[in-house]
Amino acid sequence: MSVYDLPPGEAIGPYHFEWTDEEWLIALEGQVTIRTPESEQVLDPGEVMCFPTGPEGAHQVRNANDVPVRVAIFSTKNEFGIVEYPENEQVGIWAGETHYMLDRPTK
Repeated sequence: MSVYDLPPGEAIGPYHFEWTDEEWLIALEGQVTIRTPESEQVLDPGEVMCFPTGPEGAHQVRNANDVPVRVAIFSTKNEFGIVEYPENEQVGIWAGETHYMLDRPTK
């Protein structure tokens, strides 16, 4: 589990989805804005959201407020991870301490 303190206007990385690990987010302090394929939602402290694997679980977590917010994120963990960044047309691959960022192949 990781805890993030987000200053106003900051995000936890770009819009992305996981191919290998389901992620869960708990809003701890302040209102956090979550972008998903369907819409943007605001979570209040204590609210939870799940990001399933694959494109339907795409998300970006950000602070759209003028005060800091705090969130906790935890996930299933595999020996390797594959994350796709659809707007950047990149794929990240993690295997232990090794990390690769690749341009997504064109069809």
